Amino acid sequence: MKKLILAFFLLTTGAAFAQQADEQPAQGTPRPQQTPEQRATSMSERMTKGLGITDEQKTKVYNLALIKAQKSDELRASSTGDKALDRSKMKTINDAFDANLKDILTPDQYTKWQEQRSKQGQRPPQGR
Repeated sequence: MKKLILAFFLLTTGAAFAQQADEQPAQGTPRPQQTPEQRATSMSERMTKGLGITDEQKTKVYNLALIKAQKSDELRASSTGDKALDRSKMKTINDAFDANLKDILTPDQYTKWQEQRSKQGQRPPQGR
């Protein structure tokens, strides 16, 4: 009887681990590159859920995030190899996004977004 229970336990445990392995990509596997439109949609959806933005704000955030994603892609494509220069250009893009976002969101929403962003920066990178 003990052998039967042990065999059943081993089979079910092995099946559970096999299912978990299928859910997450292998460590070190690069994530597929999203298009600027996908990244803008993702950002506007996260802000809708996390900040409770209105439909009008969502449209404005989408357009702003799309511009940021397109400029970021252009910067990556035309990278000079000078990391300091590229970082400086990316900071300019991010600062412009931040300034325009501040005009779109209410003061409470903007504060909450900054808090979420700072928490996100404190997490260790996933899958790296």
